[in-house]
Amino acid sequence: MSTTKLQVGFKSLLKKALQSPIKKISLNTEPDYAAVSIVFQQAANQNLRFLMIRRAINDSDPWSGQMAFPGGKKESSDINLDATVVRETREEVGLDLLKTADCFGRLDEIQGRTSGAKIPLIIAPYVYWIDETPEFILDPEEVHSTTWVNFSHCLKTESHRNHKIRFQDNDIDLPCIEHSPVPIWGISYLMLKNLTDLVFALTDVGEFVKSLGGDYLQPWRPYPVH
Repeated sequence: MSTTKLQVGFKSLLKKALQSPIKKISLNTEPDYAAVSIVFQQAANQNLRFLMIRRAINDSDPWSGQMAFPGGKKESSDINLDATVVRETREEVGLDLLKTADCFGRLDEIQGRTSGAKIPLIIAPYVYWIDETPEFILDPEEVHSTTWVNFSHCLKTESHRNHKIRFQDNDIDLPCIEHSPVPIWGISYLMLKNLTDLVFALTDVGEFVKSLGGDYLQPWRPYPVH
């Protein structure tokens, strides 16, 4: 199977996987809401990749300097989370999703966390596909840098390791994906895990699986609940 056919095949699988109904979260208290964009693209060298940002270094930000997807909290001016993800992605990296991207659907909602502990924040991940590579315009107060991450790297067993954090006076190991200069972990890891779980659950994923060879991790390690 050629690399080109592999990527085209995955695009079809991704679109199909995202037709499933999403799971929504209900909390006892009124939460804040946020939305992020997971933007896939087939690069010029045919590699399948997705866009991530490294958050700006900010002592007041609990996710300072971490790898993340473009996005942010819903504002009163947003009529829904669809509007939130479009606005936040445009503000953070200058990418106009309405003009340049196809929305394939949403993943299950995820509850926000800081240092492993859940907080009253519900995040809606949206999955997009773009054909052309955009020129990014970064908001320096929100974004340190952007990077394209090869999806095949995330699927390799050797890319998965532990990330140690301090939680309630204890050191705990959380699953992460190795990435320089900082690993992909936490909420971003959870979103990618949910996405790969959906794709690998499809009945016609066989050709894609065969093209990976034996060096891939599925299912990914679960994220501990605290």
